[in-house]
Amino acid sequence: MEEFPEIKKLIEENRSILICANPSRNSLDIILAVSSLFYTLKKFGKVVKLYPENFFTNKPYFPFSLKELKNLILTFRNPNFFPEIYYKKTDDIMELCLLANGKLPKLEDINILIPEKNSQEINLIITVGVPSLESLGDFYEKNFKTFFNAPIINLDNNLDNREFGKVNLIEDYPLAFLVFKVICQFPVGIFDKYLAKSLFLGILLPLQKKKIQENVLEALCFLKKYITDFKDIAETMLQDFSSKEKTLFEVFLRSMEYTPKAPFPIFALTKHQLKEWQLQEKDLPFGIRLFRERPLIVPSALFMWETHASSNFTKGVLYSTEEKYLLRLLQTFSGIKDKERIFFSTKKDLASTKNLILGMLHG
Repeated sequence: MEEFPEIKKLIEENRSILICANPSRNSLDIILAVSSLFYTLKKFGKVVKLYPENFFTNKPYFPFSLKELKNLILTFRNPNFFPEIYYKKTDDIMELCLLANGKLPKLEDINILIPEKNSQEINLIITVGVPSLESLGDFYEKNFKTFFNAPIINLDNNLDNREFGKVNLIEDYPLAFLVFKVICQFPVGIFDKYLAKSLFLGILLPLQKKKIQENVLEALCFLKKYITDFKDIAETMLQDFSSKEKTLFEVFLRSMEYTPKAPFPIFALTKHQLKEWQLQEKDLPFGIRLFRERPLIVPSALFMWETHASSNFTKGVLYSTEEKYLLRLLQTFSGIKDKERIFFSTKKDLASTKNLILGMLHG
């Protein structure tokens, strides 16, 4: 991953940080990017303020364990909801139980606010998806002195950004991917299942029906290692798809891996995985289509699976935009070439087949 020493230095040296998001850009992927940055800085022990203050309240997805956050205020707008409140605390977690006394509130009636008691002077500003300081309107005007005195890290995927920061990371990628780049400047131990899932989904959402670049796939495979449950990711990405397609999407995500030895991701499914998820070989083309046409477009990828009949028989299909990899595969296995893909089979187990292909790609 790229190194940004100036970004790392600014975050390390400054304790009180203001994150500014663009109020007019509040889609789920951007909320996940901002909340991931917020969460990470809090884990670093920073005093973090957010503008707008309620940027990721009233949203259907809040990816972090509440035990990671020190101060919370729950606001219920429903005047008929007067809950009895109980809690149970162990060494690791506190469970808060609200027993309804009256009509239950809707999700949009609930606010989760994270107050910050410390009113330290802001000494670093990080903007996310803000094309210009003027686009912050009255907030910028009222806090002009703060913006003038504090260094700014400017993260944006709008190439028309005015580059007003001391450091400007302006690239045509999902904002969650730019946040991922920033977080990668610090020890890998900062990642956990909450942060990984938030970034993973935040990166995927804006890439629907778009070709996914290799460095983004590498980031997704890195984050995948920390995620234990992909069900809600599949539900969010495939809201209009069948339950079978959601299952296929989840299974393929679980199997996805990236290695420097291959110029594309590898999806390898054992017969035990197929049995566990109650899938048959005839279902797999529908799963592959989810990564080739909709919702994702992975230009080059290797899909392999063991047949139900035997672990020592592997089938697969390689998609590649580079002809040389298709020709090399034909020299190694018997197969059928169809434009930018090759269907192949071999009397070898899945692991041996993968190792043979990786060696072929390097040859």
